[in-house]
Amino acid sequence: MFQIPGSRTSLPAEPIPSAATRASNAWKGGYTTVRLLASFEAIRVHTGGGAGAATRPELVGAGLDGRWFAIGDVIQTYGQYRASHALPSHFTEIAMVTFAPGTVLNVGVCAPLFGRDGGAEQAEFVDGPPPQLRPVDAFWSHRAGHA
Repeated sequence: MFQIPGSRTSLPAEPIPSAATRASNAWKGGYTTVRLLASFEAIRVHTGGGAGAATRPELVGAGLDGRWFAIGDVIQTYGQYRASHALPSHFTEIAMVTFAPGTVLNVGVCAPLFGRDGGAEQAEFVDGPPPQLRPVDAFWSHRAGHA
């Protein structure tokens, strides 16, 4: 298991030589490139990019097939989730994602962006088998409950 530096999240992965990232400003304290040794699940949240997305190549036209994924196991409100993952606007699409063994990811902690705090764990798809997506109704993200 590989533990992401600066977090409590571990992945079934091994570090490999560093791969390029599409957004060096998206990482707080850098990132590590890993190759998955077993299947791993994450969440893909598409936000539409908000204002200025057309000028940001890493945000244009991604939809559910984007390169950025939320990882880690936390329970947060909708607002806390957006802040910790530095998301630029409201969710438009959500999917559960399974990465296959052999997938190469850049992993680390979100930097503050879009006026948000950052601090959550994230993964950037680099190479390997295409992620398998299972879309989820985005409405659930606006609901609240009590445990």
